[in-house]
Amino acid sequence: MVSAAAAKAELAWRKVKRDPLWTARSLWSIKHPSGARLFDLREPQQTALERWTTGENSITLKARQIGWSTTVGFYAWWLTYTQPDAEVLFLSRTERDAIKLLEKVTYGVDRLPEWLRIKGPTMTRQNLQTVEFENRSSITSLPSKSNPARGFTGRLVVVDEWAFLENAEEAWASIEPVADIGGQIIGLSTANGWGNTFHELWQKAEAGTSSFKPMFFSWRAVPERDDAWYESKKRDMQVWQLHQEYPDNPREAFIKSGHMVYDPDLLEYVEKHHRREPIKQGDIIEDQGELKIRAIPEGPLKVWLTPEPLSEYTLGVDVAEGLEHGDYSCIQVIRVPNMAQEHDRAHEVVAEWHGHIDATELAYVVDRLGRFYNEALVGIEANNHGITTNAKLRELGYRRQYRERKVEQRGKQQTLRWGWFTSKVSKPLAVDGVAAYMREGLRIYSKPTIDELFTYVRDGKGGTEGSPFDDRVMALAIGLQMVPWIHHEDYQAEEDDTFTADWWLRQAEEQRLGAMPEQDWTIGHERSTRRFQPPGLSRDKAWSA
Repeated sequence: MVSAAAAKAELAWRKVKRDPLWTARSLWSIKHPSGARLFDLREPQQTALERWTTGENSITLKARQIGWSTTVGFYAWWLTYTQPDAEVLFLSRTERDAIKLLEKVTYGVDRLPEWLRIKGPTMTRQNLQTVEFENRSSITSLPSKSNPARGFTGRLVVVDEWAFLENAEEAWASIEPVADIGGQIIGLSTANGWGNTFHELWQKAEAGTSSFKPMFFSWRAVPERDDAWYESKKRDMQVWQLHQEYPDNPREAFIKSGHMVYDPDLLEYVEKHHRREPIKQGDIIEDQGELKIRAIPEGPLKVWLTPEPLSEYTLGVDVAEGLEHGDYSCIQVIRVPNMAQEHDRAHEVVAEWHGHIDATELAYVVDRLGRFYNEALVGIEANNHGITTNAKLRELGYRRQYRERKVEQRGKQQTLRWGWFTSKVSKPLAVDGVAAYMREGLRIYSKPTIDELFTYVRDGKGGTEGSPFDDRVMALAIGLQMVPWIHHEDYQAEEDDTFTADWWLRQAEEQRLGAMPEQDWTIGHERSTRRFQPPGLSRDKAWSA
């Protein structure tokens, strides 16, 4: 005959197996500064536990020190203790972190009530790396550096501080097959800037294009933290550290935790007041001599404002290799206000072309788009594949193409160089120029461009780069560098005087300067330029006006 105590223990054991929340609050002990205490989960911890017990893959972006290691440690124990043959692997940044994570488990196991020790499986092994039970379930906690997940076919993989792993890409490559065989993956991390493996997985989860379900928990996940607490942290920490450790939203966590080039408050203003959907999307075509925008769903060209008869425009062009899975080429179209008539209108990015295309074919797009926007002044990055695009645009006879005079030190030989050359000197000027125009009220309507500006960061060597892409930023920077040249006499759209006396005199002068080989004389109307200092922009003008 079963005793009342035994029957009660059996009922409680059944509840342990079906109700992890009750188990945590009633039976699981955690370490606290005041000593051992039962795990009274906060609401965010309860939300996470409920998600995990569904068996779904999840990725959690979180603030620091909100009790997530404690929560995932309990979940791993509950899973292995109540289900046979459940192998769990913890992956941490360092060996020390791996040991500390497993200690969350052993601390609770050592303090289980006696009746539960009798009803549940006996622990058969315990050391700094592993806990095993007689039901053939186990928890192993290891540093990720040695790539221990490769070949793992267990029930659950927990990746702690994923954004900070040394081998995050390799770790993901070894972890991903776990999901294919029915296992579960839980990723946890604070942010570590933008563009790394953890961030990319987060973006896909938010977009609903992966098996991961996203969860974000801010510094407010701890009820004891209030605005006064946050202000004290704000006084003691650098801005990027504050947003990395104690973010209030995902964008702040990812973007502001990096070393941003552009003022996030200014970008947030631009996003709030200017961002909007394009009025047309497709591509620019020429039909029987007439330039048109052909509507194409998901087409490479987005248009926010069509050309105005009396307005002038510049095109900034960033050229990629053109491979289907490589970087993108980008064209930014910038409207330059006529200050005499439109003193209240700022510069604005009115169109954007973005896609994979061969460098030669890109020249045709630039030619059509430039002519469509009132013979815009075109600046094409001349590095690498941009040389091809510049040369082809010259061949097409486009009349307002940026070029600069290069003076050789020896012999004072002068040569024309076509396009915008990105160098250690010119790139910082162009990058800083974007910030200056934004302070002057530059209107950017494109969400992808604003997103790239948010993720444009300074690297550890003092340079700047996009994370992961910066083609829109560089095209914008080059387009804005064209603005001070737009009214210069060498770039005014003139009547075609090809083969006139004046034209031949110019060709002879350019040939003398080594501007172009003799066989290129029939290409079209081209004139050399003199480098001059573009006018500066006032830093005092209020962009929020």
